[in-house]
Amino acid sequence: MARSKRRSRKARVRVLFKSKRLNKLVRSVEMKSGESTGRHQEKYDYVVIPLTDGTMHVEIFESALSEKPTKVEDLKLKALRPYLRKVGRGIYINVTNTGKGKLHIFKD
Repeated sequence: MARSKRRSRKARVRVLFKSKRLNKLVRSVEMKSGESTGRHQEKYDYVVIPLTDGTMHVEIFESALSEKPTKVEDLKLKALRPYLRKVGRGIYINVTNTGKGKLHIFKD
């Protein structure tokens, strides 16, 4: 069974900063091992800043109704080494913590 169809626990997401005028939203995402964000839409390019080392499985979908991901990535994260995700016209994404420990990231 594909990872996107598995029932998994949901990650804890908190909004740290929000500005419509600046079109900015900064979130804190905490995921225990096996937890997932659930499929959600990303409309703009964003930066991820890992606060802990960890690994995550990323599934990227063309639409909310896509059965299978169009791209799959397994990423190793290092604390305080940010990366940029370009999303073009927008994507749907699901992220799962595949590491053994808790994963904590900031995302703008």
